[in-house]
Amino acid sequence: MKTIGFVVPYFTCGNGTVHPMTQLWLDSCKYNSTVDWLFFTDCDLSSFDVPANVQIIKSSFEEIKAKIQSLFSFKISLNKPYKLCDFKPVYGEAFTEELQNYDFWGFCDIDLIWGDIRKFITDEILEKYDRVLTHGHCSLFKNTQEVNKAYRTLDPKGGGMDYKKVFSTEKLWAFDEWALHNGGGYAEIQKRNNIAMYDAPIFADIQINRFFLHTILEWMEYEDVCPRNTIFHINNEGVVKLSVIKNNIEKREYLYVHFQQRKLKMTSNLDRTNYLVIPPNRTVNMMDENITIEEMKKITKGNIFGWNFKGQLKRIMYLIYKKVRF
Repeated sequence: MKTIGFVVPYFTCGNGTVHPMTQLWLDSCKYNSTVDWLFFTDCDLSSFDVPANVQIIKSSFEEIKAKIQSLFSFKISLNKPYKLCDFKPVYGEAFTEELQNYDFWGFCDIDLIWGDIRKFITDEILEKYDRVLTHGHCSLFKNTQEVNKAYRTLDPKGGGMDYKKVFSTEKLWAFDEWALHNGGGYAEIQKRNNIAMYDAPIFADIQINRFFLHTILEWMEYEDVCPRNTIFHINNEGVVKLSVIKNNIEKREYLYVHFQQRKLKMTSNLDRTNYLVIPPNRTVNMMDENITIEEMKKITKGNIFGWNFKGQLKRIMYLIYKKVRF
């Protein structure tokens, strides 16, 4: 079995605590015991239930910044933790010692909940591709010197980003993924250079400014009909989306569900081994394995405009702008 190690730097620099859904993320890591996570942080996780396959490495943001700076002869611009997003493709080089025993290394966000990783990312896939998945919330890379240094040597082509410019400016470029709005990030550059990448829609990326739990690619699946009555069932076997479509409950399993910084509100007695996530951002214990359409419609009701009104208004204005412009 190919070994996998994720690098997850997470820093608040004394200004806050870990993400509210960190425990749920940790629980989902636990059920993937053949995968490891290296969690570099300045946060205190002593009150959390941390599984054996998540290694908490006490570190400061300045230490990680120095580690990355040592790779380059020019001065990098890394003044805030969020700017680390642009440096994610560098992790294979920056954490060479920590990753030496892994066949693949990766980066991921912690505002997601994992399903069964090995079910979706098989050894056959890992054998075939240099990069598995291409977005900033989760990507894997073959742990070889050639692949780890490729961001330096690949031709940007067609206006793609120059890594030196990205690393030496304060601007957030989204270099870790596609970023076509900035000319093309690392995933786009790899594509233009015919790098073997596995990029399948096996994850649920939840739209950030929607009350309902719509995935970003949902309009492609349902021909512009986004099902409102959607929940996620999460247990130690995986992540399953349940949606009422044409008076039937359709189920689809995912590698993970990414909530894009939605702060899930957990019930005080939440059974973390078997629960539901329902719109817009709350978790409840699983009611019945044979949930009905009527129950689905009931629990997915809510005050649509009472949640994240500013974000929803921003989204609507953007859609109107696109329609008028194009």
